[in-house]
Amino acid sequence: MTTRRRLTVVQAFGLVAGVTTSAVLISGWLISKLEPERFGHVGEGLWWAIATITTVGYGDLVPATAAGRMIGAALMLVGIAALAFVTATMATVILGEVRAEEELIEREESEILSLLSELNERLRRLEQAAGVNPPVRRP
Repeated sequence: MTTRRRLTVVQAFGLVAGVTTSAVLISGWLISKLEPERFGHVGEGLWWAIATITTVGYGDLVPATAAGRMIGAALMLVGIAALAFVTATMATVILGEVRAEEELIEREESEILSLLSELNERLRRLEQAAGVNPPVRRP
């Protein structure tokens, strides 16, 4: 049986940052090469890519060709996926912490019940040895 190694929070955010940065850089460069009349230099392409991936979309720079719009659509999807991934990662971290705390409480409850059972048994033996009749428990 193979075991899957879980991502740490730092690794997860690093992955999102790496994918997002790569998508912005590649898209910014590509759009400046595909539509040089609208995106005069790579800096404008990067500005558009950042506005697009963050779903801000100022509209000051907009692709006109089908290829440019496809790049924009892919970039928007990467931005939405990155946000969803970050949200899911944070939810997983929070739920993991809650579950760990619940497990700790369950272990402590179990230990307390075990100690109470042991004390109850000791008390019963002491009462028997002393010839004391234990009180009748009423429900």
